[in-house]
Amino acid sequence: MSSAPVWHLFKTRPGAEMLTDDSILAAFFDVGKLEEFWLRWYLRGFIEEGYGKVKFLLGSEGSGKTHLLRHLALTATSLQYLAVIIDARRIRLADIEELYRAIATSLPLADIVERACHAVIAEHLGYPEFEGAAAEFAPWAERVRGLDSVLLRRDIREAVDRFLHPLDLSNDVLLALRSWLNLRIIDDPDPGTACSFLLGQKLSAAERKSLGVYANLNRRNARTALSSLFAFCHAAGFRGVVTLIDHLETMANTARLEGELYYTRGKRDQSYEMLRQIIDESVHTPYFMLVLAGSSDPLGDTRVGFPSYPALWARIQNEISTDQVNRFADVIAMDTLWHNDAESAEHLAKIWLSHQPHLDETIAPYRSPDAVGLEWALARRVVLAALSARDTPLEEV
Repeated sequence: MSSAPVWHLFKTRPGAEMLTDDSILAAFFDVGKLEEFWLRWYLRGFIEEGYGKVKFLLGSEGSGKTHLLRHLALTATSLQYLAVIIDARRIRLADIEELYRAIATSLPLADIVERACHAVIAEHLGYPEFEGAAAEFAPWAERVRGLDSVLLRRDIREAVDRFLHPLDLSNDVLLALRSWLNLRIIDDPDPGTACSFLLGQKLSAAERKSLGVYANLNRRNARTALSSLFAFCHAAGFRGVVTLIDHLETMANTARLEGELYYTRGKRDQSYEMLRQIIDESVHTPYFMLVLAGSSDPLGDTRVGFPSYPALWARIQNEISTDQVNRFADVIAMDTLWHNDAESAEHLAKIWLSHQPHLDETIAPYRSPDAVGLEWALARRVVLAALSARDTPLEEV
């Protein structure tokens, strides 16, 4: 079996967005051993050592970009990373402030804070035997250990400071996290305005004063806030944060499509400038890996794609052009990976052609003998996605 018919086969299978996690795991094949390479050199090396890295994953439709991102998210989670997947068709990413909000709102902040509270209790207060929720610690310490409530609250505040100060956080993020941790451990599970600030929401002057922060999140402080957030996640016990942005070609679309974001030329240049800055600062962004995936044709367009913004293009283009893929390069071409790995293409084709039920469990409710004659083509995928959103079986239409 050659790679050419296999290529068309992948395009006519259900999109990776429609598959369950189990199906993603069952149908995944690491073409060119790219994920294995990233795990070895980045997730098990560069990133967990406290650095950051940005990668671009470009390819034609059906080349497996979304599948790889979803599988990488599952793998990263199993390695104790926090994984965030962002759909660029749904969330505008025109500046660093918007990127911060997209990441922060996708992270389980309450769970991260809870883990940090347990680190404070075990390592800085000296009670590793405590196993309850953080909000139960103060009542437990007073009841079981007979501690004075006033002195205990002073000790908690000092322990929180000992936990946070070595992390080199921006002042505003430090103050917000200090407030949230103290409230959580002292027995108030409501984070108040601290959570709102860390999510990038706008606070009133009175709310900011209650936290002690100087300004709301903006373009000037969002980058340091993002780095601080990653450092805090690592201190809470995670190895880092893997952020995966899919459908990046939305930035280069020249036609307005219903239901998708549209970038003007000014917004597009603003987005590319943000990417340029992230690349330049990535090595100083701790415990952070960013993978941006999109279709190669629009993003390679000299009028609207990456080449249209020289400051970004100069940083990501491969200086040496070969038929082989340099997996250390910032830009990885999925099409080239497949062309150089025909064995993987044939293996994955056999998986899909076998029609194993566990690979199709996501779309099983919509299969019927009289399913309006649509096969596994793009039209059927659109119909299935629409019906899935409405929870309507195909046979009822």
